[in-house]
Amino acid sequence: MPTYRVRCVLPFTTNLPRDVAVNTFHVTRITALSGSELTAVMGEFANFYKAYTAPAGAPIGAWIGSTVSRVPSACRIEVYDLADTEPRPIIAQSTFTLPNPASGTNLPLEVAGVLSFRGTYPAGAVRARRRGRVFIGPLRTEAVNGVIAQPTLAAGFQTTMLTAAKNLHTGIPAAAPLAFWSIWSRKDNLPVEVIGGWTDDATDTQRRRGQAATARTLWP
Repeated sequence: MPTYRVRCVLPFTTNLPRDVAVNTFHVTRITALSGSELTAVMGEFANFYKAYTAPAGAPIGAWIGSTVSRVPSACRIEVYDLADTEPRPIIAQSTFTLPNPASGTNLPLEVAGVLSFRGTYPAGAVRARRRGRVFIGPLRTEAVNGVIAQPTLAAGFQTTMLTAAKNLHTGIPAAAPLAFWSIWSRKDNLPVEVIGGWTDDATDTQRRRGQAATARTLWP
């Protein structure tokens, strides 16, 4: 079964190649996707950030901090065929514009919310190989509860992530019949169909998204 790696690349306003937030997904189908189907599937991933909203809520892109570029078509989606020999070429790509951020200020670049997803758990299967996750961020202050001693992810942001995940799960096979959102197990070298997932109220960190220090203070 052909499996495709889909990289959603969100560049920062610095325009430096190293300054990006990347989320990686996988899509599998019994037969190869045609060019038009690849385009349709990429549209579903763009919608994950800009169109899939919780009831009366904002899309994921609105929760992401202003550090990420809102220049038209700045964000991109890159698709790779895992059957290709490394280094794999991009077989399809598209761009999209991230929605403007909501109110609030930027949290540190490393702060993110985690969207987890999983396949079935057959008897004897190693469950860790059948789970995946993406780190949504960097975030704005409205993505966390600021009125309690221990900051947690706001319920509205959690609901938005779950809604986007549900719509992506149904949107992929609608865009390309018999295709499905999958998890790629490097150990098993096999795809696992995503059947559901979860989020929680704990913040997480992606240290690779942090910025380098611009000043140093010495002591004594």
